[in-house]
Amino acid sequence: MDKKEILTWRLSWLLVGAAACLFALSEKHPGFLYGLALGALQITAALLPPSFWEGRVLRRLFVYLTSLLLSWVWFALRQTYLGERVYESFLSPILFLPVGTALFLDRPREALILIFAIFLPISGVILRGEPLKLAYHLVQLAGWVALSLAAWLLFRFLRHQREAFLQQEEELKRLEREYRLLKDRLARAEYLAITDPLTELYNLRYFEQVLEGWLRELRPASRLSLLMVDIDYFKEINDTFGHQVGNKVLVEVAGLLKRHVREKDVVARYGGEEFALLLLGADRYKAQQVAERIRNAVASSVFALDMGFKVRLTVSIGIASWPEDAHDQRELIQRADRALYIAKSSGRNMICSSGGEEADATLPK
Repeated sequence: MDKKEILTWRLSWLLVGAAACLFALSEKHPGFLYGLALGALQITAALLPPSFWEGRVLRRLFVYLTSLLLSWVWFALRQTYLGERVYESFLSPILFLPVGTALFLDRPREALILIFAIFLPISGVILRGEPLKLAYHLVQLAGWVALSLAAWLLFRFLRHQREAFLQQEEELKRLEREYRLLKDRLARAEYLAITDPLTELYNLRYFEQVLEGWLRELRPASRLSLLMVDIDYFKEINDTFGHQVGNKVLVEVAGLLKRHVREKDVVARYGGEEFALLLLGADRYKAQQVAERIRNAVASSVFALDMGFKVRLTVSIGIASWPEDAHDQRELIQRADRALYIAKSSGRNMICSSGGEEADATLPK
């Protein structure tokens, strides 16, 4: 509890204890001593620090049972000496039991008991329409004023707690909205940082990071192949059809490459019209099979149809595999680049592996 809540907690206990003492002093029978004892117990509870009660079920239970015992003894002696009927004893000290237990203001359910304990008996007397005995007695009136103030403090505290809860809930919703917005922005920023804006493939930076990480984590018995794919005579496509058509061709070739590899493989735009494919777990033979499927698919496809053109093209592919062709990232890329250079120098529309074995290829018509 904060300082304001602790002040309300202490003041409520003091008012309830003072009311018990005032009611007890207004009576002329020996039972008033039990009323004073009940008031002293509640005043003592007001003087103790809140930490004395928090999480202390046995201590709270002791206060409840002691209040119950003192209240019933006081009530019984009052009935014996005054001979009042139960419904007429609206000033009965039994009211102090729920009042005392409820004013642990950090316990909302217990605090609700205060409302019923005070107002239900009083409502019963009012509904009977009978005169309130001793209602104008000054000391008893002071006791009821103290109880009314305690109830007012409780209502004020509960209202403050509800407002604080609603404010916290609204603040939590606002923070959740901001968190989701920041999370979306961060995800978007991360996506843009690793993605080529034209083809929406991974960019060179991400490709190098993944390759470095995989080579560091792979076991000696594992396999990894790198395919370098280059579009043949791409400059002629730009010169003949224009750069917009050339960009469209790059996008469609990128989509074709992604469709011919597994989800766990990495397809990146290496630069210009050149692409890099990382095939995890693929040896040289498997990489050549994938490369041949890609070469055939490109050669048999027509690009930029939705722009009113029929662009046909071929690709050359260089392959390097780890660990048989290279021992580190730089050497693997150099071997794949060298194989690609040989494929293009040999007539294009060809596949060449770093090991020197040239896969079957068809020269362009």
